[in-house]
Amino acid sequence: MLEHNYCPPSADLWALGCIIYQLYYLETPFKDSY
Repeated sequence: MLEHNYCPPSADLWALGCIIYQLYYLETPFKDSY
């Protein structure tokens, strides 16, 4: 799927921050128009 693309560790920290935000506030950090 990603083949040879590299994701830096900062991407993991960003994703972890999104998960913690969702668990704390019980809502997603980003709103969509759907």
